[in-house]
Amino acid sequence: MVLFPNAKINIGLNILRKRDDGYHDIETLFYPIGLKDALEYVENGGNGINIFGSGLELNVDPDKNIVVKAYRLLQEVCTLPGLDIHLHKVIPFGAGLGGGSADAAFFLRSLNDHFELNIPAEKIKSLA
Repeated sequence: MVLFPNAKINIGLNILRKRDDGYHDIETLFYPIGLKDALEYVENGGNGINIFGSGLELNVDPDKNIVVKAYRLLQEVCTLPGLDIHLHKVIPFGAGLGGGSADAAFFLRSLNDHFELNIPAEKIKSLA
């Protein structure tokens, strides 16, 4: 499965609070723009995941990659096959374009659809 998570810009941003997990609850209005990453996943016959990167350098421990975190989070609520994941980064880090969160959100939604997990949209949103 190949996905093309798009960048987005914030039109206004209100940080509500910092959560215990280090992330923030926010109020914002996102507007999608044409810049996109490419995210591909295929079953690997195992029960774990491997992530490979290209494009902009991924200077993060694979276990801390938000796509890997999304997989593991979903794996806590359902059974998932092992996957090989390739992430081609085009959206720059730290530019406020939401590339990482878009990658994770597209991935969660795609896994739910592709593997027919039937997790309600509200639950997927909560996990995201």
